[in-house]
Amino acid sequence: MANDSSRLWIRPGGAGIVLEPGHTGDCEVSPDGSVVVTAAGPTIHMWSGADGSLVGTGQGHAGDVGAVRFSPDGTRLVTGSEDKTARIWDTSSLQVVASLVGHHGSVKRLAFSPDGKLIATGGQDGVARLWDAATGTPLAAFHGHDDSIWAITFDPAGKRLATASYDRTARLWDATRLGLVLSIPAHKRRVRALAFSPDGNRIASGAGDATARVWDAHAGRMLLELTHPATVWGASFSPDGKHILTADDDGAARVFDADTGALVRTLPHPRVIWNARYDDDGRRIATACGDGVARVFDADTGRLLASLTHRSGVDDATFRGDRLLTLGSDRIGRVWDLATGTTILELPPSRLGLVRGAFSRDGARLAIVGQEHVASVWDARTGALVAPLAGHTSQLTSVAFSPAGGLIATGSLDRTARVWDPETGEMLSVLEAHRSWIDSLAFSPDGTRIATSGADGMIHVWDAHVDTRSVDEVLRLVAAHGLSLPDR
Repeated sequence: MANDSSRLWIRPGGAGIVLEPGHTGDCEVSPDGSVVVTAAGPTIHMWSGADGSLVGTGQGHAGDVGAVRFSPDGTRLVTGSEDKTARIWDTSSLQVVASLVGHHGSVKRLAFSPDGKLIATGGQDGVARLWDAATGTPLAAFHGHDDSIWAITFDPAGKRLATASYDRTARLWDATRLGLVLSIPAHKRRVRALAFSPDGNRIASGAGDATARVWDAHAGRMLLELTHPATVWGASFSPDGKHILTADDDGAARVFDADTGALVRTLPHPRVIWNARYDDDGRRIATACGDGVARVFDADTGRLLASLTHRSGVDDATFRGDRLLTLGSDRIGRVWDLATGTTILELPPSRLGLVRGAFSRDGARLAIVGQEHVASVWDARTGALVAPLAGHTSQLTSVAFSPAGGLIATGSLDRTARVWDPETGEMLSVLEAHRSWIDSLAFSPDGTRIATSGADGMIHVWDAHVDTRSVDEVLRLVAAHGLSLPDR
């Protein structure tokens, strides 16, 4: 097929279809050769492949259409436009089936998977997006390119997606992973806390509706509801999975039986408790209280073991061995030696407030997020900055290391969760499905899933696998599908 912008040849030696002036956009022949679709401004036109007569027109875009692709069976058509959307059309009626919204620039490159079940889009924003071809549901967003995507294609099995960009790189993405695995309409109010059970089979959540709830992590079915007098800010499992620890606005940390929901113990505080966590072996509980004190309790007896003070409210407290990281509203992060009760590391003051922190499992790294747009990874022994994590567009709310320590996930008011390499600061993926900001997130114990929750009351569970392939393999796949890196 060749296009000289005035005459379209369907097959070598075949009759030409003379197009009206203005049909200078993309064009595509249906898989069976029966029709041809062309673009003219925001309108698409369908022509008979037999005699060149106009079959129909389709309207729906608000900007010029620059890309057109048929599904493998010819029943669907996807178009990309300067209006920053792609649209799926029924080819029998030329009616829009779904609008694909999410790009922040013109959508210039399109591809169907070989089985027709997935659509990939790419464009000026440098992001490749994956969609359900039947419903238009967004499945994944692949970030990494620094310039417009120039070409996009699936491998023959439909399991991997290759992209080439004007940033002079090609990238290979796993099209079967990093998708949304489960969505749970969990609470009627903002979901403030989230944690997996040690075996990965349950999820605990806490919310502004004054409840903590326990969910089947695979089916999404509610197993328990734990009522509280006020907003639940923290919810976590004990390391043996037998208890659930909560923190609430009423100034109490509560321990519940994880099987029956029975209240086991209450730890009263003078002010709101922003979070509460067990230590690694379940012997101690740390609480972060609005009165400026982080407290450490014996988990079995409730006896107070230590009080560690900031100049103002403590927003988070998290263990690693005999060390405790505390973050205060005074914008200071401190690491304490619990054996002596002394500060062994104080991080440079944040320009804005600190919100959440996490240790890597080996205790070598700290990840901290706050009211800025950039997260930070620190050497937990020396306090040296290892890597900034830049990419969010609004305040950060949550952070977690993967169990193996090779990934960090962050959540933000920009409605996304992002996955990072903690050593290089490279952003590996973006998880987008929430209708409002993300408040909490957690990795499953085996590191294969990420759960996110937020102000929309939803819990989303994602496949956390990140595909890493060699550059040579990317180039081989790209070359096998007739793509090449652009030369700028």
